[in-house]
Amino acid sequence: MSATDARTKLLAVDDSEANRVLMRSIFDPSDYEVFEADNIIEGFQLIGEHEIQLVLVDWMMPLGPGIDLARKVRAEIKDRYVYLIMVTAKEGRDAMVQGLESGVDDYVSRPFSPRELRARVRIGERVIRTANDLQRLVNRIEQAKQEWEATADAISQLVCLLDRDGIIIRANRAAESWGLGWMSDVTGKSLWGLLHSVYPDFSAQIDGVWTVVQERIDRDLGFEMAGDDLGSGYHFLVQFQPITRDDYRKTSEASYAAVSIFNITERRNLELALQEANDQLAREHAKSESLLLNILPEPISLRLKQEEDVIADEFESVSVLFTDLVGFTAFAATITPRELVQLLNEIVLVFDQLCAKYGVEKIKTIGDSYMAVCGLPLPNDKHAQIVVDLALDMMAYINKFVAARALPIHIRIGIHSGPVVAGVIGSTKFAYDLWGDTVNIASRMQSTGVPGAVHISEQTAQQLGGGYTLARREAVMVKGKGEMQTYLVTRVQATDPQKPISP
Repeated sequence: MSATDARTKLLAVDDSEANRVLMRSIFDPSDYEVFEADNIIEGFQLIGEHEIQLVLVDWMMPLGPGIDLARKVRAEIKDRYVYLIMVTAKEGRDAMVQGLESGVDDYVSRPFSPRELRARVRIGERVIRTANDLQRLVNRIEQAKQEWEATADAISQLVCLLDRDGIIIRANRAAESWGLGWMSDVTGKSLWGLLHSVYPDFSAQIDGVWTVVQERIDRDLGFEMAGDDLGSGYHFLVQFQPITRDDYRKTSEASYAAVSIFNITERRNLELALQEANDQLAREHAKSESLLLNILPEPISLRLKQEEDVIADEFESVSVLFTDLVGFTAFAATITPRELVQLLNEIVLVFDQLCAKYGVEKIKTIGDSYMAVCGLPLPNDKHAQIVVDLALDMMAYINKFVAARALPIHIRIGIHSGPVVAGVIGSTKFAYDLWGDTVNIASRMQSTGVPGAVHISEQTAQQLGGGYTLARREAVMVKGKGEMQTYLVTRVQATDPQKPISP
């Protein structure tokens, strides 16, 4: 395959030539074959003619909005997945929801940075590959399944006429093609005896249900069962039918039941493969759903999906935590950018795991600082104790982390408890954030704290139960609040006779 053949086919649909030129300039011609259209009608034609894989489409255009193109693509293009990115200056959550409901995959607001647009396009390419690979697999399996089901099973099914003891009176020629012996040798053998030489596991299953089969046939009822032969890996479907009085004239007085045995191995394997493909699609869908949960708390993401207009809640009592790596800025200047990101990522990953362990909601990271809260969006009466336990575990982890690497850094942690307002801000890049004095004071607890210690306000200390040692500090001057009584908190050790200091 040539380099040209391997390029991603990308279409820019915008009525502004300047905008189309800008988008074309962002993408390397060696990696992307870029097409242009100034309206959705021409854009849809190009998508079909050139098998476009990814579309950047403007919202407002003279011959129709971009969302109409998205709807038409989703309704009419079924043989492959076309990834749609809406590029527009139109703002607001309603606009974004309308675009997503029309079939748009992503949403980029103008003015945008070329780096951001390239990153979103690369994400789209990964989604296209995954979606198309899975769809092709599903299509192949479904087609093969339909072809198999359309085949006349009777051509290869084994049919036998049985007496009441399960002895074969007569069998069709499939007995020979199944490797069970010549037709002349089949007569007089029991059904399970005939099958035993080739399919011993399956024959034992038929032998085991024969009494049940007799009970059903005696009541002029049929019986159906599925069977498997472990040795050969084959799957079978067995149908027993009674011989009615009218049938006696065609067979003999000894005729009791007719049995049809179908080898459904290929069909069964196709069904299993189809189920696996569907499961894979479900897993990919779950991954997509989890992206929103990575950004927002689950209750908040559910409210967004229900198109709640404004999400803003008041909480009477929560505990907010801030951390800061002391000495990290100076240390960062001595290592490469890659080493810096790897180091921070390792720390944040553990902090995220600790938050999940304690049921604490991570709010955000800012540089080497970390912010989290307990008591929202679901209230928790023990929020102060939970956040303090989280902070002490963070402290213990960082102490071991820096000691093992001989790093010249320490962590400073601050906690304050009180009321906050929490809500979602942004229309295309959602963020769940907190506001109020509680957040500001928690930040001051961190900045006025002691490296290597957890610094808490009196409000937090008053909500702690037993099991902690509180070291009272001299009054701390907090900007905008004046002097505040604060404490350094540690856990009471099993051998520590000192009791917690009551705040």
